[in-house]
Amino acid sequence: IQPGFNGHRAHGLTTIYTNGVLQNINIDNVQSNYGNAYGLRVFDGCDIELQGDILVNNINAGIIFEPNNIDMRFMEKSLTNPLPQACGVYLYSDPDNINYDIDETNIVSTN
Repeated sequence: IQPGFNGHRAHGLTTIYTNGVLQNINIDNVQSNYGNAYGLRVFDGCDIELQGDILVNNINAGIIFEPNNIDMRFMEKSLTNPLPQACGVYLYSDPDNINYDIDETNIVSTN
């Protein structure tokens, strides 16, 4: 259980306890107003093979703060309201459960 409110996360594609092939994925423009933003997330219990082009672009977190001149420094040490984070590709699984051929699979995340 995490302290604080975490309901403002944005996800492009998330897998949990999933088996299969993810091939030629294009995730673009995932935005969260207040919280974290993720492009591709692979969690525990997966048996996933990545193939082809895995392209992730424009993942933005906490986009409401800057245009509204909200000073986010109060979040730097906060346990209940942490700074928003953006992540293109987040592989949080046993390395043996995520397979890809480095010569055949192109994984790119840009902003």
